[in-house]
Amino acid sequence: MITSFYPTQLTPMQKLGVVAVTLRYDARMNRALMKRFHEAGMAVWGSNTNDPKEMANLINAEVDGIITDSPERLLELLRK
Repeated sequence: MITSFYPTQLTPMQKLGVVAVTLRYDARMNRALMKRFHEAGMAVWGSNTNDPKEMANLINAEVDGIITDSPERLLELLRK
């Protein structure tokens, strides 16, 4: 899991053949950042959030998955 990400890390990650990352939730996670990962061929999972607002932000950022201890909250948001 990556707890802080800096754009300069993307190229070394590509060279290592990374295909997926798990990022700890951060309000700076947005579509532009997800697009950079996706263009680099990497899937992105948001992690460690049980807060509905944070989950909604991750959904809007278009992450590939969300790791949570509250799947019922996540399912509720996805159904909206």
